[in-house]
Amino acid sequence: LYTNDAFVASALWPAAGFAVGFYYAHGKKVLPGLASGLIIAHLVARFALLDEQIYITILFSIVFTISTLFESYVFNKIMEGTKSVVKLSYARALQFTIAALSVSLIGAIISVSVILFANQCTDFLTTSIRWTFGDFSGIMIFGMTIIFSFHYDKDFIKDNKNTIYSGLYLLVFTLFSFLIFTDINSYFSFQNFSFIFMVFFFVISFFFSYRMIITINGIYVLMYQLLIDTSSINNLGLYIFGLNLFLFVLSTIAIITKMVLANLEKGNLLLKESNSKFENLLDSTNTLFRLSDELLHENVEIDESYLIQMFNIATTVFENYDYASCYIKSEEDLKFIAAYGYDIKILNRYFDDLEAFEWDINDPIIIREGEKTVMNKLKSKYSEFNEIYPTLKHSIRFNIFVEKSIVGGMSFDIMKGSDKSFTSYDLDNFRSYQKLMNSFYEVNYLNYKNNNLKNDIVLSLIRTLELYDHYTGGHSEEVAHLAERIATRMNLDEKDIYNSYWAGIVHDIGKVGIPSDIINKPEKLTLEEYDQIKDHPLFGYQILSKSEDLKEIALLVKHHHEWWNGEGYPDNLKKEKIPLGAQILCVCDAVSSMATKRPYTLVKSSREIVKELQLYKGIQFAPAPTEEMIKFIEEGLLDEFYHDK
Repeated sequence: LYTNDAFVASALWPAAGFAVGFYYAHGKKVLPGLASGLIIAHLVARFALLDEQIYITILFSIVFTISTLFESYVFNKIMEGTKSVVKLSYARALQFTIAALSVSLIGAIISVSVILFANQCTDFLTTSIRWTFGDFSGIMIFGMTIIFSFHYDKDFIKDNKNTIYSGLYLLVFTLFSFLIFTDINSYFSFQNFSFIFMVFFFVISFFFSYRMIITINGIYVLMYQLLIDTSSINNLGLYIFGLNLFLFVLSTIAIITKMVLANLEKGNLLLKESNSKFENLLDSTNTLFRLSDELLHENVEIDESYLIQMFNIATTVFENYDYASCYIKSEEDLKFIAAYGYDIKILNRYFDDLEAFEWDINDPIIIREGEKTVMNKLKSKYSEFNEIYPTLKHSIRFNIFVEKSIVGGMSFDIMKGSDKSFTSYDLDNFRSYQKLMNSFYEVNYLNYKNNNLKNDIVLSLIRTLELYDHYTGGHSEEVAHLAERIATRMNLDEKDIYNSYWAGIVHDIGKVGIPSDIINKPEKLTLEEYDQIKDHPLFGYQILSKSEDLKEIALLVKHHHEWWNGEGYPDNLKKEKIPLGAQILCVCDAVSSMATKRPYTLVKSSREIVKELQLYKGIQFAPAPTEEMIKFIEEGLLDEFYHDK
C-alpha cells in the first residue's frame, strides 16, 4: 500500500520473508503452497488496488511469484549445510544477513527488469534499491522468525491454560496497537509510548513461542498499514522505514533472548543428562569391578547371571539402539535370557531354531538388511512376529567366546522409522566391549576350572591321607561341612566361613608325620604314643604355613585341639586366645568322632552327644560354638546331616 511511486517496491515485503523461511525449514514439499499463495495474493492485490491492463497484472503476478520462489531457492542453497543457523554465532548471523541481502538483490533485479521492460518504471537503480530493501526487511523480520520457530517450537499450544493466555495476550497487543496507530489521543502516540512494544516482546521471550513473535509482527504491520494517517506525514517512505526498523530491532531482541533462554535450558538438560550418564557409567564401572573381583576370588559358576549382568551394563553404557537382546547357546538349542524392549518369552517362542542363527561372527558386525534377516529366520511366522514388534532396520551383533567356542551373543537393534543409525564409531565401541566381556568370561571360566582343579587336588590328598588312616575315612569332609554350618549359624563373615571349611578339610593333614602303626592301632594308645599323636597339629601347621595364602588356615589347624580351660595342646591357649575358627573345629571334630565308629569308642546318639557337649562346655569346648552345635543337634539337623550323607 505504501510506496513512494504509487506502485513500486514497498518498504516491507512480508511474502518474501514467509517464502524464504518456509522453504528453508521444510524444503520442496511446501512449494505448491507457496506458489499458489503468492500468485493468488498478487492477482487479488493488483486487481483490487491498481488500474492496469489484465495481461500486465497476470505477467507481473507470475514474474513476482517466480522471483520470490527463486529467492527462496537461492537462499536455501547459500545456507545449505548450516542448518545450525539458529545457534548463537556472529559468523552465522553475518552469513544469514549476507544471504538475505544477496537474494533480495537478485529478486529485485529480476522483478524491476520486467517492470522496466513493460515500461512501468523509469529509475531502475532507485526502484531496485527500494525493492531490495523491502524483500530484505521481510526476510529479516518474518523469515528469520519462521526459521527459529521451526527449530525451537515443538508444541505451540501445550494445554488449554496456555491457549487462554495466548488469546488474552494477542487481544491486549491488538488493542494497544490500535490505540497507538489511530492517534485517538495526541498524547498517546507512537513517539511517546512505543517503549511499551518492548515490554510485549520481552513477555514473548519468557512465556511464549517464536510463532507468537510471527503473529504480533503481522498484527503490528497490519495495524500501521490500515490505521496511520498518511496525510500528516511529510516523508512516508522514511516513516515506514522507521516503523519497520523498530519492529526488526524488537523482533531480533526477542529472538536472541529466547535463544539464550532456550540454550540455557538445553544446557541444564544436557547437564542433567550428563550427570545421569556419569552416574550410570559409575554404576556400570562399579559393577564391572565387583564382577571382576568375584571372578578372581570366588567360585562363580558360569551361568546365565553373568551374561545378564554384562548385558545390563551394555544397555546402560550404550544408547544408540532401540531394542536389544542377549542369548546363550547349547549343543541343542538357543535360549534368550535378557532383553531390552522385547519380551523374552516371545523371543524364545519365535526364535527357537539354532541353525537359523549365524555363528561365525568373530567381531561385531552391522547387519544392514535387518528385515530380510528376520524374515529368513522366521519364514512363515514373520508376519505374526511383525505385528508384535516394529520392522527391524539395522542390527549390531556379536558373540561371546570361551576357548574359541561360542557360548552366546548379544544383538542391538534399530527399527524402521527411528532416526538412529549405526556408525563405525558404534562398531568400534561394541568391539571393545566384546573384547572386555570375552576376557571377563575367559577369566571366569579359567578361574572356575582352576578352583575346581585346586579343590580336587586338596580333596584327593585328604582322601589319600584317609587311606593312610584306615579309621577316619570321610572324617575330614564331615568336620569341614559341620564347621561351615556352625560358622554360618554364628553369623561369621564369608572369609571366616571359608577358612573354617578348608581348615576342617585339612585339619588332620599333620598325621602324615605320625607312624602308620600308631595311627591305625586298634587298641588304646600308650602315653608315649598319645604324645606322638599330639604332634599332628604342629606338623599340619608346618606343612600349611609354607604357603602365604594358607597361613590363616594353618593357624586354625594348629590350635584345633586347644581346650577352653587351657589344658589342650600344643600351646595350652586359654579362652578367647584360641582363634574362633579353631574353637569351632574343636567342637566339630569331637562331634564327628562321637557320631562315627572308632577303634576304641562306640557310636553315640544325638542325645548322648548333647550330654557330652554340655558336660565339657567351658572345659574342653568353647561356650559359643558349643551352644550353637547343641541347638543344631536338637533341631534334628545332625541326624539329617548323617542321613543325607
